[in-house]
Amino acid sequence: MAELLVQMSALSRRFSLAGGEVVALDDVSCEIVRGDRIAIVGPSGSGKSTLLAMIAKLDEPSNGHIAWPGLGSPADLRPRHIGLAFQTPSLIAALTVAENVEVPLLVLDGTDDPRKEALIALDRLQLAHLADRLPEELSGGQAQRVTVARAMVTRPDLLLADEPTGQLDQSTGQSLIHLLAEHAEMTNTALVIATHDPAIARQMKTAWRMDHGKLEMNRRLRAVS
Repeated sequence: MAELLVQMSALSRRFSLAGGEVVALDDVSCEIVRGDRIAIVGPSGSGKSTLLAMIAKLDEPSNGHIAWPGLGSPADLRPRHIGLAFQTPSLIAALTVAENVEVPLLVLDGTDDPRKEALIALDRLQLAHLADRLPEELSGGQAQRVTVARAMVTRPDLLLADEPTGQLDQSTGQSLIHLLAEHAEMTNTALVIATHDPAIARQMKTAWRMDHGKLEMNRRLRAVS
């Protein structure tokens, strides 16, 4: 039986705004196990990013329960056990590309040669030639791929990617998802990708659909639209 990494039960997240209350997640229950390849699909504002934030413990639920039985202490989830590639690149402006990718390894302080590991991750995404550039010298698509390399570099148990192909053309986006799936297979990592692109979702084994905070699980990929 596959190892259970994340378990969510009746999870809800509400935000109070000037115009009233917004329900971002509504009674969501699901599990992520080692080896999963999950696409979370749905339009903007459907709750995809909020769900990823909950899984990564970047936000707290208004109601319900979330646990990480296969990942250890909640205080030690990132970047050791969960790698997260944000929808926006969020690179540190004063650091080079390679130094940005090294950051999670330096936080963990358990890697003999962080620079070597960073260059390996960049090379897998065909970005090694950009190692010494600053973020301001990158295109939007390049910066987004560097963010993915940074999420991959620690070889986490769970890799979360929020619209990782949003600034890429279709061919480059398909290639990136293929590389992410290949990396996940090689490192026995669970992979969860939020996307609005059905072509990207079809590369995953499972699709979850978000709609107004509600989660529909295990739809067959060919039905995603």
